[in-house]
Amino acid sequence: MPKKIISKQQVIKAAQIVVANNLNPTLVAVRKQLNYCGSDSTIHKYLSQWKTECFKNMLQEDCKEENRQFSQEVNELERSLKLELHKQIQHNEEYAQELIHVEKTIVALKEENHKLQAINQELQLELKEATSIKATLVQVNQEIQHKLEQNDNKVIIQQQQLIATLQAELKELNAKSMKVMQEISSSGHEVLMQEKVISINLQAKIDSLNKELLESNKQLNTAILKAQVQTQPLLRQIDWQQKMIQTYIDPNKLQQLEEEKSRATFNSPIEVSCGK
Repeated sequence: MPKKIISKQQVIKAAQIVVANNLNPTLVAVRKQLNYCGSDSTIHKYLSQWKTECFKNMLQEDCKEENRQFSQEVNELERSLKLELHKQIQHNEEYAQELIHVEKTIVALKEENHKLQAINQELQLELKEATSIKATLVQVNQEIQHKLEQNDNKVIIQQQQLIATLQAELKELNAKSMKVMQEISSSGHEVLMQEKVISINLQAKIDSLNKELLESNKQLNTAILKAQVQTQPLLRQIDWQQKMIQTYIDPNKLQQLEEEKSRATFNSPIEVSCGK
């Protein structure tokens, strides 16, 4: 009986079934899966080709995975490098700003240094001039001291003579002033005595006038009281007459007015005595 011809697809499918059953795809296992159809050489040939293709595919998958991982690592590295580059750029900008500030400070310091050097030169010139003036003043002072030492004796003698003359004049002036003071004191004492006598006399006159004034006030008050006592009855009489004139038409009031008049006449001596 002739053997049945096995195709490549049948061998690959049988091998895949064996692998799916967690078995090793050997020639015996694949032949068994094919129900022992086909020759061993044909199955081996197709099985070897399938294994080779599977191995190539596995290598390609591994390469793809490695490439993918490598690409991720490259991307991560690129990202980190970009971050580092950005940070470095920021640092460089900060360093550039600091460098500009330092350069400006250096320029300002150089200008200040030039100014200070100019001021130092001016001060040195002034110091030289001051030193020269000091030397000149020392020389002039020495000359003046020498001249003063020569003229000291003459000046001292002249001053002593002048002091003696002034002392004599002072003594004479003191004597004259004492005499004048004595004369002034004696005449002043007499004047004070005269003024004192005058003031005493004036005070006596003032006291006398005050007494006369008090006496005149008393007399005036007495006269005023007497006049008031004498004029009170007359005033009452005038008042009664006015009331009579005002009430003449009314006969009923005549009797009342008469009574008031009699009472006023009866009470008038008492009011006079009270006035006194």
